Amino acid sequence: RGAVALIAKDMQTAWEQQGKPKRMAVVGKILNMLLLSGGGCGKTRIANLVLTALFITFWGPRGCAKAAPSNNAARGILGKTLHAASKLHGASLKMFDLRCNAKTQSALAYLWAPCGALIIDEAPQGAAALYHAVALRCTYGRATAHGLEVADYAEPAQSHGAMPVVVECGDELQLPPVPACSGFFAEQSDVATEHMAGVHIFRQKDYVYRLSTMKRFTDDRQVAILTKMRRN
Repeated sequence: RGAVALIAKDMQTAWEQQGKPKRMAVVGKILNMLLLSGGGCGKTRIANLVLTALFITFWGPRGCAKAAPSNNAARGILGKTLHAASKLHGASLKMFDLRCNAKTQSALAYLWAPCGALIIDEAPQGAAALYHAVALRCTYGRATAHGLEVADYAEPAQSHGAMPVVVECGDELQLPPVPACSGFFAEQSDVATEHMAGVHIFRQKDYVYRLSTMKRFTDDRQVAILTKMRRN
């Protein structure tokens, strides 16, 4: 409830500042939140049943984009993989290769331009360079429609194409499937520029909220074991 209340409060403030329109503006940062918890605490349920409905109400049926690093996580939130949402198709994550031709930019604009909110599930499970690529490609997709300067894509107010609301979910204690040197928690020495940029953008959070009560599990012994594992 607390995480949703924080998001709703900031959205209400922005809605009132915009004159209480039927549809809120789809550009202009409102908040960026990282929602953390272990398994079974309700991250996916909040994303699917509460936040998606809230965002669609204020930004329309195409107003909420949902994505995740893996196919399984993307299916869980009825979204796309980060590669698909960014039209990467297995291409290089180097800055030079992330530039878009007209066809790719048009495809990105179809997905990203109408969005007022982005939900990324299992965000810490992806590579930092992939996170950077998503932020940049999202800006490419929104730049023409909203008059954005692509060069400012890594600025706090402009990340993800000046998306009003970005909510990222995950479990920082879960080992990511990517190599350790590619993850967000890797040593920052001798890493690529794209990796450093991804970490820089990932840090731009207004709120970090932790869900601590396990809802999925009902056996007291199982809950106690899982709680102790996380504390140690």
